[in-house]
Amino acid sequence: MDKRGAVGHQIMAFSYLFILFMLALGIVLGVLIVYGENYDFKESDSSVLNYKIRDCILHNEIKEGFFNENVFYDACGLNKKALLDNKYMIKICNTEDCVESTSFKISLGSNFDSCLFEGAKENKLFPKCDISEIEKNSEKFFIVTGSNQEVVRNA
Repeated sequence: MDKRGAVGHQIMAFSYLFILFMLALGIVLGVLIVYGENYDFKESDSSVLNYKIRDCILHNEIKEGFFNENVFYDACGLNKKALLDNKYMIKICNTEDCVESTSFKISLGSNFDSCLFEGAKENKLFPKCDISEIEKNSEKFFIVTGSNQEVVRNA
């Protein structure tokens, strides 16, 4: 019996098994990516919304009636219905405790108190908030924005 070529076949079996293992690993990773956990863009959504509102206030003339809902949303290029449907929150005040304040320039959404909860920072069920302060014409504006939008994959 001649066994001189048998070693080559045994080495090929290892490469065949390696390729099968890599293929199985690719299938498992692909399924996990498609059907895995939902994306969470709440923090970046609220940051972008806060930036847009700050930019709008800084680049527009603040006169009487600017914070009237129709004027404000048109001037800032925001769609109120889209913001409400997607669970966004906006509150603009002149007081430092804007989250808890009952006097505000404009408010959209509710449950602003959850922005101050310590446990809400790690909990995925709570909205993520962004709080900023700007000054224009010697008037301070405190802007609180939040997002509780959950992005769901349609696979």
